[in-house]
Amino acid sequence: LYYIVALIFIANIFSAFFNPAILTLPLEIEKGLRVQLLTARLTTVTSMTTVVGPILGLLIFNKVGVTGLFFISFISYLVSGFFAYELTRKTKGHLLKHDSDVHTKSVPIVTTLSRNYLIAVMLTLFLCMNLLLSPIQVLMPSMAKNIFNNSLNSLVYMEVIFGLGVVLGGIILSIYSIKKKELYWVWVLLVLFSSSYVLFNTQHSIVNLLFFLFLMGSSLGLVNVLIINIFQERPLKEDVPNIMSITNLISTASVPFSLTILAILQKYTGVEKLGLYSSIGLFLIVLLTYFPFKKWGSGVFK
Repeated sequence: LYYIVALIFIANIFSAFFNPAILTLPLEIEKGLRVQLLTARLTTVTSMTTVVGPILGLLIFNKVGVTGLFFISFISYLVSGFFAYELTRKTKGHLLKHDSDVHTKSVPIVTTLSRNYLIAVMLTLFLCMNLLLSPIQVLMPSMAKNIFNNSLNSLVYMEVIFGLGVVLGGIILSIYSIKKKELYWVWVLLVLFSSSYVLFNTQHSIVNLLFFLFLMGSSLGLVNVLIINIFQERPLKEDVPNIMSITNLISTASVPFSLTILAILQKYTGVEKLGLYSSIGLFLIVLLTYFPFKKWGSGVFK
C-alpha cells in the first residue's frame, strides 16, 4: 500500500510541473500567430492521449495484466525523461531574446493578478467551469444506467464523441489561427459550450446526447487554445509562469473538490438535477462575463 501511495503521489506531484512548463514554452520559442498554432498543436496532442490512452490501456491489460502495465509505465517515464532532457538541450539556442531580467525575476502571484484584472476574471471563469462541469463525469455513467438500460456501449460512445470533439477543436486551431478579437471568440464559444451543456442535460435520445456532447467537446477544444493563448500573450512575460501554474492548479485541484461536493449534494437530489442546475449556472456566469471582458479586453475583445 505504501509503495502504491508513493507512486501515485510522486507521479502526480511531478506531472504538475510539466503543464506550466509546456504551456510557457511556445512563448519562449515562437512569436506572433505561431504561438497560437504551436499551443493548439500541443493541446491537441494532449487531448488525443485522453482518447487513445484508455483504449490502449484496456487492450494492453488484456495481454499483459497489471504487472505488465506497471512495467510499461516505468518504461514510459524513462522515455519521457529522455525527451524532456533533449527538449531542454535543443531549445537553449532557439529561445527568443527577452529583457535580461525576465527569466530571473520572480513575481508574487498576488502581484500578477492585481495588475491583470482580465486574467483574474478569466481564471475565475476557468475555476467555475471546472467546478460546474464535474457532474458530467457522474452524469454520463448515470445516463448509461438509467436511460439506456445499463448500456456500456452508450457510455463509450459518449466519452469517445466528447473526446473527438475536443481533438477536432484543437486540430482546427492547429491549422488556422484566429488573428483578431480572440477574447470575443472565447466568449462566443463559451456561450455555445454552456448552452450545449444545458441542452445535453435535457435529452433522452442517444443521438441528441451525442450531438450536444460533440458540440461541447469541439467548442471546448477551441476555447482551451484561445484562453491559453491569451494567458501567454496578454500579461507581462514574467507573469506567464504564475498564470500557467494557477491554471494547472485549478485543473487538478478543483476536480476532487467538486466531486466531493457533488457526492454530498447527491444525498438531497438526483445527479440529473444537479447536472441541469450546474449547466444553467455556468450559462448565466458566461453571459455575465461579457461585461468585464468588454471593459478590460481592449485589443482582444472589441
